[in-house]
Amino acid sequence: MKNKLLRGVLLAYALLFSIVTKGQNWSDYVFSTAIDTTKWHDISVGSTTIIGSNVNDTATGLLDIGFNFFFGNSYYNKFSVTENGSMGLGTTSIGANAYAGGFGYLASPVPRISPFVGDNSTGASGYVKYKLVGNAPSRILVVEYSIATPVIISFQIQLYEGSNDVMMVYANTNPGVTAYYQIGIGNSLGCYLIDTDDNTSQFYEISYSNYQNTVPASYRYYKYAWQPALCPMPINIISVSFDDAIALYWDNLQGYNPQGYLVDYAVTGTNDWHTMQTNSTTNCTIPNLLPSQSYDINIRALCLGGDVSDTLSLHYRTACTNNLPIPFTDNFEGYTFAQTIDLPTCSWYALTSSTSSTIGRPTLYTSTSSGSVNTCMKLSTSGEYYFITYPIDIMDNPLQSLQISFRA
Repeated sequence: MKNKLLRGVLLAYALLFSIVTKGQNWSDYVFSTAIDTTKWHDISVGSTTIIGSNVNDTATGLLDIGFNFFFGNSYYNKFSVTENGSMGLGTTSIGANAYAGGFGYLASPVPRISPFVGDNSTGASGYVKYKLVGNAPSRILVVEYSIATPVIISFQIQLYEGSNDVMMVYANTNPGVTAYYQIGIGNSLGCYLIDTDDNTSQFYEISYSNYQNTVPASYRYYKYAWQPALCPMPINIISVSFDDAIALYWDNLQGYNPQGYLVDYAVTGTNDWHTMQTNSTTNCTIPNLLPSQSYDINIRALCLGGDVSDTLSLHYRTACTNNLPIPFTDNFEGYTFAQTIDLPTCSWYALTSSTSSTIGRPTLYTSTSSGSVNTCMKLSTSGEYYFITYPIDIMDNPLQSLQISFRA
């Protein structure tokens, strides 16, 4: 038996590249509600039906918003919907079962707007359709739902160009009928949820479920008006981590040009803060860091008149230092006892095709050795095995993988 593990090129592990959007300033939204028949847009002519009648648990692909829409702390130009009462923003579809857990399941990566999220179906005459109304630069994307179960109800999601406001409007409702659903906007970092008993909105940073039974009255609207700070935080943070430095790149909110930035950083769990000040360039590199170390980083924008933005708080980890040079070759013939493999990277997953992965440096076992396959590699006379390497992103989650397989 001669099993070789040949590592040709591992230069990708010198860089850990991750794109994240964090520190969303949900306080920039002002909530209002009232009953107003003028808020409902008639899109019966010229609209496009994207979900038809008698549909249950389905979702559309990606559709064009028609303009750049700012939501949370990012711009989006794509949306998707499910008849289960939600719209997703971004390049990942909302998914047919996005109602599962409602907003209590905040791990969903898809930012969403949900006027009536629940286990809905369109029924014999229901639909979901949309239309872009008005003229640039003040257009409105109107997405209209007609739902038959669990209750007969119609509602619209309205996205406003320029102002970036979000409005949810209801029609043909019967407030005396109860249902089991949620209303809110948000993403994996937090959400606003509405209580229909008193028509109030509350923000939650953690997983939370507040299922409603009271159906909104006809022509009730819930509006989240976006009112950004005079000196807004940076957006669209990108990090590139080395074993001794972290490079940061970001964007400014459209129409805002800060004079500079303050970047504070410290090893996670300590108060030993260091400060860097940059000019108007939207990037910086933090040098002289420790490998495989977590860092807390705060970024603030400096604007005209001495204004300083709110703090954008981030968490990053530097890359590890390889233990062995590359390229790397090893011959597994002769492994007769449990033995830890010193491989040229410091973050590995080891698994067989029938087990779940666990982080850690893998251990090879022969067929005569004991060991849990959940925490090691166990060589036997047959079967296929894998080494999977994962660069670690800033939240210590696997980002991408390079897999090496071999047969025993």
